[in-house]
Order: sequence, then structure tokens, then C-alpha cells
Amino acid sequence: MNETDKLKQLADRARLEPIPEVDVADRVMAAVSQPAPEPVPFERALVWGAAAAAACALIAVVAGWLSWNTWTDPMMAVFVDLMGDILT
Repeated sequence: MNETDKLKQLADRARLEPIPEVDVADRVMAAVSQPAPEPVPFERALVWGAAAAAACALIAVVAGWLSWNTWTDPMMAVFVDLMGDILT
């Protein structure tokens, strides 16, 4: 008897076994319906730190974009200088 025949025999025997009935719906629904835990103060500090880092990153991106525009378009520097002279 080779391995293929042995596997076929085991598969035939497995098909004859009764299928066990498992009902986990109640346990799953109980776990899912629980309210989310209140965040600990350390998590709040991390959220505020991440928000501050995102704000700094936004400022850096805007400043970089403006610098890049000025560097790639020399006439933009002239207009920026003129606006500065007009406003002062």
C-alpha cells in the first residue's frame, strides 16, 4: 500500500465520523459586545505627543514646499519680496 492509497483510506474513514456540533456564537457575541476599555493616561500622553509631532511635521512640509517653490520658480522670490515691501 503506497501513501496515496493510505491517504484515501484515511479520508474515507474520516468521512464516516460524525461532525461535532460547536456553538460559539454566545461566547463571541459576549466578547464583541463588551465596551472598549477606558484609555490609560499613558495612552492619552502618546496621543497628544503624536498630535504635536504631526503638527510639527505639517509645518515642516509646508515650509519645505514653499521653499521648493521659491527655489524652482525664481519669479516667486520677487513676488514674495514685493509683498514683504508692500506690507511693511
